Amino acid sequence: MSSNKFGLSAVALSAVAAAVSLSLPTAVAQAPVMLTPKQASLAGISVAPEPAPEYEVSNLIVKLRGPTSEVAHAKAATNMRAYTAGAGISMKSAVAMSGGASVVTLESPMTLSSAKAVAARLAADPAVEYAEPDIVFKPSALPNDTELPLKQWNWGGPLDMYEGDVQITPPVPKLTSMTAGGINMAAAWDLPVGGNEVVIAVIDTGIINHPDLNGSSALGAYVPQAAGGRFLAGYDFVSDNALNPPLGLNFVANDGGGRDADPTDPGDNVPAATKNNAACYENRRGANNNFDTPNTWHGTRTAGIIAATADNTIGMAGIAHKANIKILPVRALGRCGGSLIDIVEAITWASGGAVTGGTPATLTPTTRAKVINVGAASAPGTQCPQSLADAITAAISRGAVVVAPTGNNYALDISAPANCPGVIGVTAHAINGESTQYTNIGPLSKQGPNPTISAPGGGRPAGLGALDGAVDNPRWAGFSVWSTGRDVLAPNALGIVRSNNPEANAANENNAYMFSGTSDAAAQVSGIVALVLAKKNTWTSTEVTNLLVATARPFPSLASCGAGNVWAGQCGAGMVDALRALQATDPPAVVTQPRAVSVPAGQTATFTVEATGVTTYQWTRAGVDIPNANVASYTTPALAATDNNVAYAVKLTNPAGTTTSAAATVTVTGGSANSPSGGGALPTWQLLLLSSLLLAARVRVAYREQ
Repeated sequence: MSSNKFGLSAVALSAVAAAVSLSLPTAVAQAPVMLTPKQASLAGISVAPEPAPEYEVSNLIVKLRGPTSEVAHAKAATNMRAYTAGAGISMKSAVAMSGGASVVTLESPMTLSSAKAVAARLAADPAVEYAEPDIVFKPSALPNDTELPLKQWNWGGPLDMYEGDVQITPPVPKLTSMTAGGINMAAAWDLPVGGNEVVIAVIDTGIINHPDLNGSSALGAYVPQAAGGRFLAGYDFVSDNALNPPLGLNFVANDGGGRDADPTDPGDNVPAATKNNAACYENRRGANNNFDTPNTWHGTRTAGIIAATADNTIGMAGIAHKANIKILPVRALGRCGGSLIDIVEAITWASGGAVTGGTPATLTPTTRAKVINVGAASAPGTQCPQSLADAITAAISRGAVVVAPTGNNYALDISAPANCPGVIGVTAHAINGESTQYTNIGPLSKQGPNPTISAPGGGRPAGLGALDGAVDNPRWAGFSVWSTGRDVLAPNALGIVRSNNPEANAANENNAYMFSGTSDAAAQVSGIVALVLAKKNTWTSTEVTNLLVATARPFPSLASCGAGNVWAGQCGAGMVDALRALQATDPPAVVTQPRAVSVPAGQTATFTVEATGVTTYQWTRAGVDIPNANVASYTTPALAATDNNVAYAVKLTNPAGTTTSAAATVTVTGGSANSPSGGGALPTWQLLLLSSLLLAARVRVAYREQ
């Protein structure tokens, strides 16, 4: 009887399809697991995603056609009432926003589906370029507060080993796994570091003091530009009326006011009484949504992955710690997530654009970010809103590279802004290189939009499968990602979440803890991008994206995202590799040149080059490209005497340039220029044998003719 990747028979699959739940073998899991659409696709089953309740919308984003100047559109905003009235919409107010659009506040809130219909009516007016509802974006991290990793496995290379931590309740032996999904960061740190300053905007929940980031553990507001610190003076873009209604004024902001120059993270804990509100709803595969959500300090965690200080005896090391990296904290998320309007404005400001509606009335940035890490995602399958697409396009035109997570909804469809044009969309894989359970990947049709690349997110692989030697164990959540933060249960204490693990409690002084999600996957890519730009500060977003794609490491052969497997093409170009990416910021370097060879006529010759930083190979014969000779070794066809002393070389290319190897000549021995097969005069014994055969043939012919 045939079985699938889960080890289930066809009969079992039928039962799963009927019940929409699956009891996995005891070797894999001990309790029934609710199948998500993503997991079901591994088993060849179609399962509809769990519907989330609709939240209410109070604002539309509307852009009129005509002059593109901010002044003209500001005037148009004051006349918006005429356009909305024509579409049968009762408008309370209209305020100009960046990009020439206006925020139209509705007289009464309405459901998201109704708001989409209203926006469609408004967009039908020839004077309207686009109209769309304000939607909710959520941080893309999944907290894990049970264990403290012993080291940062995600920094490892594909052949490194990692020993997991001990879980006290119940007692489980330590696990050892090869870090097939690591980003190869430890080896990359041995390379020279560029001297250009790179500013990374972390558009997230804000920032807090942390000794691994700005040298301060004092409570209260963060300290910008502290001596030896990473933080620049940022901004808080969370509006006092964000996601209101159905949430009250300042509920999302949680800091007593609206937009201002203080991006300190006040915490984003959501009380149980609010969790079932549609705007705050978390799709947890059928689980009861009515529970407290503690503070995440999501922005600080993201900043730590990118730029935490190294060699200071505490905490961890950020990806870009060796370079001249600064963090521009831009707060756009609070309780229950954030507003599309606020995220659009945050991206505009971080990239160097002017924004209205804050304090002061028109906010012009003093620092322009080269990398923008957006730590939020919409509901999966949400088409990139036009206002967001415009803001990202403008940011890229100002020289920014925008990175965003694909989302944590267990879905076969990625979220905005990862699906917006020009964005580096990052999905997450586990320690063994398999796509994680939670991460959103491309649609089942395999017809975009798909992630750009994958990076370590931690947590369980999608099917709990053992791939390429990794240990199969239900405690995959132990292989999570380490970063900076505060105790989420006790906001006044720096460090990890307290647990029943004495090792973890003893290590609380390290001021670090672990979590899983596509946000930390995206942060790792942002850190690598920053290191690339520290060397190549004139490179465009397209050049950086091409570099990451060209140097990505293939998924393990057994991984679901691997070539020829069920999700091939849905998880991006491969796994991000810091070493390969940074090597490719300089033209390829030849380590071992191809060597001259001598072969008998009629035999083949093989030439091999060893080089670093190569994305494409092209072998040449006498200076002419050889078709399909595109790997590190080239074997010729059978050679003739006419091939004697022909030179072979290889052109090595990456986004930084092309290097041509030294030429290696081939010596062909024992051949004749007059013999197309490479042979010369026949040996005496062959001539005698040929003569005898010819004589015998003549005798037979003469006999038949008689």
